[in-house]
Amino acid sequence: LCRGELIEIRGFGSFEIRHYRARQGRNPRTGASVQVKPKRLPYFKVGKELRARVAKGMCHTRELSPILDPESFKTTAVEIPAIKS
Repeated sequence: LCRGELIEIRGFGSFEIRHYRARQGRNPRTGASVQVKPKRLPYFKVGKELRARVAKGMCHTRELSPILDPESFKTTAVEIPAIKS
């Protein structure tokens, strides 16, 4: 994204940077006119497959696969040695 390239994850969606020009805005509290600076923001576009799955309600009707089973995310305690200064 930093290089201005599109990142696409097939079946999920894509990420890109959108450029917004400087513009006149308004302070909602005071009503005063303010200058809004130009900016670059990340934008996500949903992929066709994800959109179709959500529209069909498959998120709630299918069981979790073993990969996504919360029990498979077991953690192990690791001791980190102190930093000597």
